[in-house]
Amino acid sequence: MLTGEMGRRRMIVVVPAWGDDYCRLFLGPVLRTHKAALEALRQEFANTVEVRYVVQTDQPEAVARALEGVDLTLVPTPATKRFVFQTLCEGHARGIEDARELDRVVLLNADIMISTGTFAAIERRFRQGKKAVVCGGTRTLIRPWTRFPPPLPARALASWAIRHPHPITRDFFWGTGKTTHPCTVYFREGGYVVLRGFHLHPLAIIKDRRTPFDGSIDLNLIEAYRTDEIHLVTDVDELSIAEISAKGKTYDTGERPFDVSQIVSWAIRGATSMHWWNFSHRIIIAGSGDAVAGDMAVADEVLRLNPYPAALAPTT
Repeated sequence: MLTGEMGRRRMIVVVPAWGDDYCRLFLGPVLRTHKAALEALRQEFANTVEVRYVVQTDQPEAVARALEGVDLTLVPTPATKRFVFQTLCEGHARGIEDARELDRVVLLNADIMISTGTFAAIERRFRQGKKAVVCGGTRTLIRPWTRFPPPLPARALASWAIRHPHPITRDFFWGTGKTTHPCTVYFREGGYVVLRGFHLHPLAIIKDRRTPFDGSIDLNLIEAYRTDEIHLVTDVDELSIAEISAKGKTYDTGERPFDVSQIVSWAIRGATSMHWWNFSHRIIIAGSGDAVAGDMAVADEVLRLNPYPAALAPTT
């Protein structure tokens, strides 16, 4: 346990969860991983971190029962019907807005499982002076509740997710994937997997400034922070997340595997300077990064055409 820290910190966990499908996921396999992560946070930091959940939901009674004993703010879903991403964004924006100055704000979705050490890892980085934590996540297939694993440490959760990939994830693999939206690229050699990603998940922030964002949080929320303020998780043993999606969820695909030119063409139009900075990092998903070399040449060629060279400049 860390000692010598004065006062209590407050961690706000924001989870938009509405509709039968999303609430079933959140209140089942997802919340089970949260509770394990809350216990790990308590064990490492004792009573120095106060946790409050902010849940935007249309099933407040069920959420309140499931989170009994946890400080909770329930936010109603919008009265008018919106696109899923709009409701999701409003839930995240509301959670950030309601947070106090210097609160830790953890931004999750109802369909994201987290590793057992996630909350503790976030708190550790914030106590080291970081202002934001960004990570990659693997999309996995929805399955019967009984077939989800128990709460897992980071490496085990990442390995489980990549062994049970969603079809969208399969289409992000270099050499075989046919996505026309290569916002993330997986490289596999043997049993080892490395991820390069433009659109990564802004998992947590310190609320010490205005953080306007358009669309989903992975588009431009992190633009409010300097690269030296951000911890981008590259070590699979630190923390991991897995996103659960139904098989029917799809992205557009082409007739043949994507190549460097398609990655660049997409990124020139769809990536900000911070997204290019994200892509410059190797994120270990399974095994050892030393055993994967294929991503290096591809990343070098893609980054050579980066239109924001200042984003990759070393920080002092």
